Amino acid sequence: MKNNDIAQILKNERTNKGETLHQVAVSTNIDSTLISKIERGDRLPTMDQLKMFAKHFDLSTDQLCSKLVAERIIRDYGRSQTTFKAVQMVKEELAQYGRNKQEKK
Repeated sequence: MKNNDIAQILKNERTNKGETLHQVAVSTNIDSTLISKIERGDRLPTMDQLKMFAKHFDLSTDQLCSKLVAERIIRDYGRSQTTFKAVQMVKEELAQYGRNKQEKK
């Protein structure tokens, strides 16, 4: 587990606030067993769960959701030249999307 992955971020936030898994579970309406699995890196949260964590811990939803997408890509496709090339293609597509959006303003 890396210091900047979602599992570690959420665990650090919880322990820094001195909260138990149960306290976070009550606040977020996410089962404490599932939170434990997420904190251990056994599971990735859904976008909805991540938004609840962001609200509870007062974290940037955008940053956490972006991190989740990145972790899903790596978990699903691995660290390989093919994944790298695919991400570069996505980057180019999104850059074009951004340019088109700017032109419409």
